Amino acid sequence: MRQSHRAVQALALAAAGTPNGEIAVRLGTSEDMAKKFIQRACRALGAANRVQAVVLALVRGVLVLDAGGVGRGPTSLRDARRVVSS
Repeated sequence: MRQSHRAVQALALAAAGTPNGEIAVRLGTSEDMAKKFIQRACRALGAANRVQAVVLALVRGVLVLDAGGVGRGPTSLRDARRVVSS
């Protein structure tokens, strides 16, 4: 479950245009791990790349736009899989 939460955090940062290196710094992990978080988000959402993953996450409510930019929505990545399959 923690990894799913981290994947959503990484995807929210990617949605704000944050490069993988900066995502890694903000999440306190390696750049390779940041890439893996983005890959997991893509796989869970059925996206071919990070841009498509961000769009799908916004459309499906996994990420939400707020006054400060992009934030994490009320669902986890695990819940996103349920939305995708419905």
